[in-house]
Amino acid sequence: MPSKNHLLALVRQRLEEQRLIEASSLLKDYLREEPNNVEARFLMARIARLAGQPEMALKLLENLLILDRTTPEAILEKAFTLAELGRAAEADSCFEAVLEIDPQNYEAHSMLGRQHASALRLEDAVRHLRAATAIKPDLELLNLLGHLLVELGLRTDAEKTFRTCLQLDPNHTQALLWLGNLFRDQERFDEALVFYQRALASSPGHLEVLYNLACTCLTACAPISDTIDLASLGAEDLSRIVFALSYASELSRE
Repeated sequence: MPSKNHLLALVRQRLEEQRLIEASSLLKDYLREEPNNVEARFLMARIARLAGQPEMALKLLENLLILDRTTPEAILEKAFTLAELGRAAEADSCFEAVLEIDPQNYEAHSMLGRQHASALRLEDAVRHLRAATAIKPDLELLNLLGHLLVELGLRTDAEKTFRTCLQLDPNHTQALLWLGNLFRDQERFDEALVFYQRALASSPGHLEVLYNLACTCLTACAPISDTIDLASLGAEDLSRIVFALSYASELSRE
């Protein structure tokens, strides 16, 4: 029979492997002997949430937090459970409570950043996303942060953020596209076209990239054939370029 500590470690391993029935069975045996063990009760609540039973998970967590109200892991689990139940304001309060205990908690910062962004509370979103990406750089969060910084008019910070994306993935299409947009808006057309070319190489036929590239070529009076090797493109990509050029040309005449 495994030791108690080893048993709980085994349960966590089964959870990571998504073997929920085995994890639940091991925990039930454990809880018969240790009914008030905080970690075991926490793991049972997590199993309930992962098994698609958030109401049961919430009840288990609330009972657990009567025993111990200062465990960040349990409060964080309650926040995720409330979010799944659509109780966003309560979930946010739990995430904030986690940060009062553990100010460097990545999950709390990242979830609050996303929640505030969805609610268009941009300054709050940026604050939490900056904290989250400082703890652990993440392409999705960095890309979201970059977009929000553009919305707030913090273009220098946005450029730095998108360049950080490229350090993690040099072919990240959205970062390349937005760097092109930032330089285009500053009328630094040569630099913008370089980023659009790289974005197009990363995602051939990407319509937004083609459109922005076409607009930039028209604005800068630069032949698009100097930017794209038209001979190497297939019929579908050529038709997209024609559409982008036509649309961009119409807009430029308005």
